[in-house]
Amino acid sequence: MRSTGPAIRALLRFLVTRGVVPAGIEGAVPPVRTWRHSSLPRHLSLTEVERVIKACDTATPLGLRERAVVLLLARLGLRAGEVIRLQLDDLDWTEGRLIIRAGKNSGAKLAHLARSRRGDRGLPPTGTSHHSSSRTVPAVASAVSSLAKFGHDHHAGEQATQARFSEGSPTRGARPASYAGHCHGTPRYTLQRHRRYLRPPLPGQHGRLCQTRSGLIGESGLAVAGRCAMNSENLFLRVEAYVALRHALGYVVTSEEKLLKDFVRFVEAHGVTGPLRAHMAVEWACQPSPRRGPAGQASRLKVVRRFLSHLRAALPETEVPGPGLLAHIRRPHPYLYSPQEIERLIEVASHLRPEGSLRPHTYRTIIGLIASTGLRVGEVIRLTQRDVHLGADSPYLEVLQTKFRKSRLVPLHSTTAAQLRLYAAARKRLHYDGLTNAFFVSERGTFLHYDSVRETFHTLTRAAGIRADHARARPCLHGLRHTFAVGRMLDWYRSGVKVQDLLPTLSVYLGHVQPAHTYWYLTATPELLAAAGECFQNFTGQGGDQ
Repeated sequence: MRSTGPAIRALLRFLVTRGVVPAGIEGAVPPVRTWRHSSLPRHLSLTEVERVIKACDTATPLGLRERAVVLLLARLGLRAGEVIRLQLDDLDWTEGRLIIRAGKNSGAKLAHLARSRRGDRGLPPTGTSHHSSSRTVPAVASAVSSLAKFGHDHHAGEQATQARFSEGSPTRGARPASYAGHCHGTPRYTLQRHRRYLRPPLPGQHGRLCQTRSGLIGESGLAVAGRCAMNSENLFLRVEAYVALRHALGYVVTSEEKLLKDFVRFVEAHGVTGPLRAHMAVEWACQPSPRRGPAGQASRLKVVRRFLSHLRAALPETEVPGPGLLAHIRRPHPYLYSPQEIERLIEVASHLRPEGSLRPHTYRTIIGLIASTGLRVGEVIRLTQRDVHLGADSPYLEVLQTKFRKSRLVPLHSTTAAQLRLYAAARKRLHYDGLTNAFFVSERGTFLHYDSVRETFHTLTRAAGIRADHARARPCLHGLRHTFAVGRMLDWYRSGVKVQDLLPTLSVYLGHVQPAHTYWYLTATPELLAAAGECFQNFTGQGGDQ
């Protein structure tokens, strides 16, 4: 579906330019929501890999081949496609190296580049870039010997087998491969049980569907029978159909549905019965509210623009507000905490009431955890006992389905793991461990609520004497995440390492989809600018007095 949707929209845009279909009909094909790195990759432990290798029967040709394939996959990290395309000529027997031809994202020209570089010990020729299209990797000796034994002793046997198969197999009457692993003639309901299909969002409206008239689509022809003037009831039905479609395509539409229904009520209050106009959407988005700023107005307009673009495919008279009507809002600069301020926050949190409860331990541990790992607040309060692996050789946190549905493993420093063990012991000592599977427990025995954590942190900042001045933003809990990112960059500069090479590592640790999202966290502080300037001065080779 991810590739079909853009293809259909491109076709509809082409038909619009030719005047075959009305403008805006491409909005009827919404994009499919995709999530990158939404789950942790499944993997085998070292013990399991060794068990798989030992399970291969090396006394048979098939077992030799299986063992060689497993070794190449597990110990060299080769892709399955690269392994199955290996040929005997791709193995450098004298040097024990493999030449991988036409790997991922590579073209047919790679075969020529790989052949021209055989026997040169895997080094790129003089004058060529290191980003070559073929790569050489040192092979495991056992894998090479297994491949050699299987390849030399049984190559002729394979050819004979293939010849007998081609002679005895008829060319006509061959059945196609089964679909997705199902046997031939599998009933449709069996496939539907195992695969996602878009269900009709409004079963009650099936009676209103009918076939369109023959010929090309007219200027405003509809595929829905009983065309009538736009009213609030009809608009509510279209919102429900749109939200159901977005939900089926993988989007989270809880807040989107509330906003769109509020927009319909706004239209109903103004007595609009004709086509929707762009100024109505702008007026609704910019309604004054004490809890919503300019950034919220732009977000509301973005939601209603998507809906109106979809609605325009069925009602060409609908107007869609153009992009850029509301000014782009720049995100405010974060508040960066000093080490002394973080220590004061932890100290003040230790005196929270009620006395003798888990609440002081909870908040002092949360503050220390965010300051030392850079986790998001939501990631911390959603941790369960199964997500905290303190008994592992290298303690880590398992953060699942967080922002953008990403999942990742977060290694912990030994001091951070020690504090988490103390908190876990306090949970057990105060008998909070049996109330819920949440790692950080509220006084009600449930997961902590974000608003409650935010308000408590504001109380702690005031008690610790941390105030916002004209030069810095208001202190908030999310500022601890910014402080961690800037502090890590500063430590790298002072250590003399190549910061640019480590930025992707920081991006992965913070849970960003791409490194560009990490740059906003790197606020230009005087200390960071001084360290970066010193690094640049050393790079240019100039003295301090020049």
